[in-house]
Amino acid sequence: MQENKFLLPPDSIIKLPIDPDSFSFEKVAINKKQYDDAVNYGLFIYNQRIYSGFDSKEQNAKGQNLIGFNPISNFGIEVMSHMNDENDSKRLVQINNIKNQEVTFEIQSNSFTTYNAFQVMVESFGNYYIDASSSDFKRLKKYLMDNMRQGTMIMILGHQTGEYWCFNNGVIEDGRYRSYDENGCIEINGKLVYVPSANSLYKENDHKFINQKRCNYIMSGISFEDWAFQMKIVHRNHGMLGISFLISAVFTDYLFKTHGFFPLLFIYGEASTGKTMMVQSLQSLFGSPQPSMSILSDADSPKARIRKFAEFRNMLVFLEEYRASVDSKINEWLKSIYNRIPYGRATRDYSFHTDNVPFNSSVAITGNDFPSDDALITRCIVDEMHKSSFDEFERKEFDTLVKMLDKGVSGCLSEILNLRPYFKDNYKKNYPITRKSVAEAFSLKGIHNSRAIENNAVILNSIITLENKIRLPYTSKQLLDYMVTCATRQESRRFNESEITRFWDIVLYAIRNQSISKDVHYKIERTEANHIYIVFKIVYLEYAKNIKTIYNEKALPKNTLTGKLKIYPAFVANKTVRIGSNVVKAWVFNLDKMEEEFKEYILNL
Repeated sequence: MQENKFLLPPDSIIKLPIDPDSFSFEKVAINKKQYDDAVNYGLFIYNQRIYSGFDSKEQNAKGQNLIGFNPISNFGIEVMSHMNDENDSKRLVQINNIKNQEVTFEIQSNSFTTYNAFQVMVESFGNYYIDASSSDFKRLKKYLMDNMRQGTMIMILGHQTGEYWCFNNGVIEDGRYRSYDENGCIEINGKLVYVPSANSLYKENDHKFINQKRCNYIMSGISFEDWAFQMKIVHRNHGMLGISFLISAVFTDYLFKTHGFFPLLFIYGEASTGKTMMVQSLQSLFGSPQPSMSILSDADSPKARIRKFAEFRNMLVFLEEYRASVDSKINEWLKSIYNRIPYGRATRDYSFHTDNVPFNSSVAITGNDFPSDDALITRCIVDEMHKSSFDEFERKEFDTLVKMLDKGVSGCLSEILNLRPYFKDNYKKNYPITRKSVAEAFSLKGIHNSRAIENNAVILNSIITLENKIRLPYTSKQLLDYMVTCATRQESRRFNESEITRFWDIVLYAIRNQSISKDVHYKIERTEANHIYIVFKIVYLEYAKNIKTIYNEKALPKNTLTGKLKIYPAFVANKTVRIGSNVVKAWVFNLDKMEEEFKEYILNL
């Protein structure tokens, strides 16, 4: 017998059926809600069965026709919520049969359109049987729709627009963590929130939600201060920059909305220098580190890489094995991450519209090669890791960090997430001063690239905004000093390992092959400052002709190349001069600021 036993009114038009589970042929003992459902819908659910009404051909004392009820299923059903997105609508359904076998699942709303579709749907989950007439199904649909709540389905873990954070095992809301129920559901602000990847239905499924299942909140007792302190010991200044980038990444939706860009972190260095370990440690704040994606491997298609950025919001994606020789399409894709230019795909209705797959997370890239694409370099904050041998103390500290990560450190992320309101209230007011301080510090090293200044200012300002709220193993001043070091190296390599370098390589190739001639197409001036003068329009033709053969690349457009040459540190001026017997317009470069090999060869001509 159910609780809340209800006695039918004397003039009721409801005729209760015999309970099929009763050995003594007792009638079903419905409660007030079930009685109201019987009256209003001609249907009620009792003990995991759906009962539907029919004309019993009997009357009550007032001569009113009595409605009898028969069970039409071996399960009860509830549509827990209706969930819309821009593509389609789904319903979160829970069914429980007479053997108390319960399953909760999301399904396309069109599964309720016809009885046949509905029957196929429920029977696909196991021992769930229904035998309904057309009128039975109409009653059931109305009952389910009227009792259905509006809900939200979370397909992207991480930050949510409702200002809470979804892990795969619970949410952080208003500074506290709460777990989902076994169906992946939780109520937030009076609304049902459903996370499919957290549904126990998929727990043992090795092919569904693989990446999402790694994203768990782990309460290990390790604080953010503990983790950051150990990161700084093990990874030194690289750890300081990595921690700062990670903190910024947690607020990247806000930062991108504020600035319209978010920089990429590029970690360059030889093998066995700790690049991978550091990025994985950063990722550990979101749960078990996500598998890295190889930039070179065919196993990770471009579309698969794009989907990874869309799976999580305000987290960190790891791309490794960058090579300077990568296809230009890879460099273009990486550059698009900076401005978060979404990937377009055809809409499901095959119209002339497109859906956009967004970039929701930040990226850390590692590689043994320095990028060769100048535009990509300027979109990155580049750190270099070259130390590959470690003493006993360093190895012990490394082991300590590994033990921390094995226990799990994602629980300490809540310390950062709790500061989001404060961060949003204070970030913008600090930024102009921060940008000025970065610009001044960079200018002392001859760095005036506005993109480099702004990239570093965004990360530095995130730390300045929060450094009085969290305990960090470094100060914002120490971070700025290291940013200057990194930016100085980055600018130097930018001009030594970029399109400009290849341009001069081809100039040297043309000189050696005598396809451009001394005192005709160029001249050398040996003074206190050694200069080379080139007739650019002739030299450019040689560059455009040879770059495909030598580097398998397309030539830069003339306007693009001239723009890059004008900011090249060795550039002096454009001037009209005499070269040989002709007066020509020439570009002048200071050989003393160019590659030593190039300078030495030219001066020895």
